[in-house]
Amino acid sequence: MYRHHVFRANLPDTFVLEINRINESMGIAVESIDLKEYRDNFRSSKKLNKSIKENEYPRWIWFYGVEALKDTNFAGWLRSRLTVRSTENLRVIFVVESSDDYRDVFCDYRVPFYQSTTLLQTDIDDFN
Repeated sequence: MYRHHVFRANLPDTFVLEINRINESMGIAVESIDLKEYRDNFRSSKKLNKSIKENEYPRWIWFYGVEALKDTNFAGWLRSRLTVRSTENLRVIFVVESSDDYRDVFCDYRVPFYQSTTLLQTDIDDFN
């Protein structure tokens, strides 16, 4: 299980397209999920639960709407679903809109995702 974060301002659309293309060429499913859409129904959402369900197939997920994880119930539920995995076939990228959201969701020792991600390197020159 790999969890990364990246600031939206540092994430060029060309980078996203290239990462998606590379993953898909290797047979890795790519998905984008807006967490704000599941703020009120994260436990019962079939789509969200299916996306993060453990299985043998590799998957790359872009998580947008990270501010929804300021709800510690949602954040705790998602972290537990992402963490209790016996296989290492899931890569998730949390796309953060602001430094405040980043601090609130990943830097406060009282929250579920405290220090649980690493910075995604987005230097597009690495692809050339």
